[in-house]
Amino acid sequence: MNRSPENFTKIQFVAKSKLYKPALRKEFVNRKALIDQLEANISAPFTLVSASTGCGKSITVSQWIEEKGHNYGWLSLDEEHNDVQVFLTYIVALFKEQWPQRTFHLESLLGGSDLPSNLISALLINDLDETHEPYVLVLDDYHVIREQKIHEIIQEILQFPPEKFHLVILTRRDPPFKMARLRAQNKLLEIRMVDLAFTAEEAIKLRSKIASTITDEQIKSLIQNTEGWITGITVGLMGLKEGISFEKILASLTNSNSIISDLFDEVVYKGLPINIQKYLILTSLLDQFSLELIRTMEAAIDDSDLTQPGCREFIRLSRERNFFLIPLDSTGQWYRYHHLFRSQLNYRTERYFTKEVVERLYKAASGWFEENQMFEESLIYAIRSKDLQFAVTVFNRHRIELFNHDRIQKLNQFISLFPPQAMNDCLEIVLSSAMLQNYNANFVDLAKHIDRAEELSKALDFYKPYDRKLFGELHCLKDIMSFKLGDIERTLFYAEKAMEFIPGDEHYFHRESSVAYYSMALYVKGLKDQALENLDSEFGKFASSDPYYKMRLLQGRCLIHFLEGNTDLLATDGEALKTFAASDIFPAAWMMGAYSLATSLYITNRLDKIGEFHEDLKKHRYRGWPLWIMHFYFIKCLSDMATGKWEELDREITHCEILANEFDQESIKGLVKAFQVEVFLRKGDIDSAVAISPFANFNVGSSFWGLYYIPELTQVKLLILTGKEEKGKELLENLIHSAREFRKNNHLIQCLALKAIVYARESRYEQAKELLCEALALSKDLNHKRTFLDMGWGILPLLKEIGETHADNAHVLSLLNAFEEEKRYSLKKGPEKIITPKKSISGLSKRELEILLLVSRGANNGDIAEELFISLDTVKKHLYRAYQKLYVNNRMAAVRRAQELDLLPEE
Repeated sequence: MNRSPENFTKIQFVAKSKLYKPALRKEFVNRKALIDQLEANISAPFTLVSASTGCGKSITVSQWIEEKGHNYGWLSLDEEHNDVQVFLTYIVALFKEQWPQRTFHLESLLGGSDLPSNLISALLINDLDETHEPYVLVLDDYHVIREQKIHEIIQEILQFPPEKFHLVILTRRDPPFKMARLRAQNKLLEIRMVDLAFTAEEAIKLRSKIASTITDEQIKSLIQNTEGWITGITVGLMGLKEGISFEKILASLTNSNSIISDLFDEVVYKGLPINIQKYLILTSLLDQFSLELIRTMEAAIDDSDLTQPGCREFIRLSRERNFFLIPLDSTGQWYRYHHLFRSQLNYRTERYFTKEVVERLYKAASGWFEENQMFEESLIYAIRSKDLQFAVTVFNRHRIELFNHDRIQKLNQFISLFPPQAMNDCLEIVLSSAMLQNYNANFVDLAKHIDRAEELSKALDFYKPYDRKLFGELHCLKDIMSFKLGDIERTLFYAEKAMEFIPGDEHYFHRESSVAYYSMALYVKGLKDQALENLDSEFGKFASSDPYYKMRLLQGRCLIHFLEGNTDLLATDGEALKTFAASDIFPAAWMMGAYSLATSLYITNRLDKIGEFHEDLKKHRYRGWPLWIMHFYFIKCLSDMATGKWEELDREITHCEILANEFDQESIKGLVKAFQVEVFLRKGDIDSAVAISPFANFNVGSSFWGLYYIPELTQVKLLILTGKEEKGKELLENLIHSAREFRKNNHLIQCLALKAIVYARESRYEQAKELLCEALALSKDLNHKRTFLDMGWGILPLLKEIGETHADNAHVLSLLNAFEEEKRYSLKKGPEKIITPKKSISGLSKRELEILLLVSRGANNGDIAEELFISLDTVKKHLYRAYQKLYVNNRMAAVRRAQELDLLPEE
């Protein structure tokens, strides 16, 4: 079987049945007046259909869409969609249904970090704008959404709606939007309970479909007593058909809450065989169901009343007798009950099934969904079974695959489905949470989770294969923590144990992680060849036939190349990993490969190639590990500064700050501030560097990997330049000691070069030259150039003197030539500050300001063209220029930025 990356199947977590529009049946009454009202409002961005349950919201909108033939996406929301990542996953799935060949900006957010609503809404708006096609998005059952961020996303889309886009929200209560503003801007059609109420004419049509004998006068009484409530009228008509007296029905209609309960048994159950009653209860346990799923559940409980012929009869009878069954697809495969009907069935569960039987039914449903690759549904029903160990078993069958595919956010989301008790008492969940803390560079919580896992592991049976794997995972976490603490012997010990406990005959992220850390530890001990051999022995033998192991082999090699500072191998294996990993399948591995290649290009001073990565970096910036992503951005910033691209540098630094805030991790925010200190120091702006240094994090924990930028070295420079030389030199000595001990040549070269400059400042020239010669000797074979160029002009006199005494040193001569080339981009040509003051952004034309003002008032491009008597293309060109000047990429951000700069009034 071909298992090349492009043929890997992505793990799917979308229940297709939630994307189905309710199918229409001949029993439904056509709501012509409402359909006409909906169609008349199609040019506005928003329709709100807000009414209590049983009013026909979904069927009415479904009729409109089908009759008018609109392009649409329909999402039936439930509790799981309160997770922003889940919500976005389903929105992307809808877009892919409509435009299968397109790639959407939103896809870059899937599996990524927790991000602010304005960024998500901006990408969503851009995606819809770029389709250039009319599209109706229906969000059904919106009342289940409690997540404030989702409300904010929707509100921002409605404030700056894409052209040709129409949102329909179906809900039992109004969403927390700024409704008054939407009304004032004519952006909103509201359809409420009074609008949905059946007229006498519609009730008469329903009578004919149900074949009830009710008179016209009785229909009027029925409408009066139900206030046109469709479910009440329907149940009343069905009751009359079943022989219930009209007086009894009217007596039951004193309030809409009692009608279903009072008439349920007589209208629904009267005359039904026991097997059909049981099928009703069984299917009410499910959010959606199909014939195949029902058969799997009936087989699980061995109930003589439930048989395959009976199952087919149940579906037929449900449709004939109008059991408030809503088809979810045109082929009649999937159904759901009306919410009121389902709740009444749920009340009666204990009459038919014991708790033990209900548990087995939920487990059977979980198994069916798992077998059909719907893992999220499988886990939800497993948790509903109330058997925590069973649910954990289901979770555990897939959690390693999630780790294998870098699906970190999805793992986090699934863990959150469990009750709090499980997050503390279930070893598998604690182990998974610990690894997530490692991804987030949260080493304090990583240590706490390791301690808890250690306690829980005491209950394991060492001789059971499954338990041994869990022991292996715990030792994997310990080897990671040991390496971060600099304890190489313990790293080797724990990694060896992890590899012993977890067999190497399957894809298993934790074993592969331990292989990588074991190899890095061997390198640190001076056993580079053995380290590479270890990677080859573990992964190489499978790499030719299994691309997954090829990817892990390349990742492990890149980590060793970072420590060694070997730019040639870093470029070769980085390029291979970047090409091989496929960004949409293994995003973290792809990011490592791309960063490896970019770093090699930077260190060897091939700066013209780095810009080629920029678009890919922006596209995938939310899908890898935040720490590596930020370092990737730093390489681009350093390249811009080295080539005198000051305005680009300005923008990239701003992007770094924005991205750090979006990741919302304090360690990452502090890392960006540390990098800003570095840039200020290179500009000679010591005051600004000092001003932001209290907010910097100089000890993020990235140095143990040997990544190019060293925040601790920035701290050394700051201390020395602010009169704290002794403290700075002490820290520098510690860094040199660590770099030597861990054989981090990249770091050692930088530290030695900086120490040489410090000695030269103190007139200790001979010692300075000795240190610089050591750095040059290390860097010669590794082809390091930028390391010296980045030290600035202070190192040049030392280089020249060494060059004069070592005229045959081609490496020194190439560096001197590089310095000559660098003069073109002297820092004196750059701006005085790295962050452009807000007021310095200018140049918006009068027309651009006019257009942005209209945008801020909710006008779309067509409205603007009409208002200003210009063409649509002219509007788009002016908007694009405004985006460029304001360093934004969408209408909403442009307005906000202009308001921040006092170029537009706040609305």
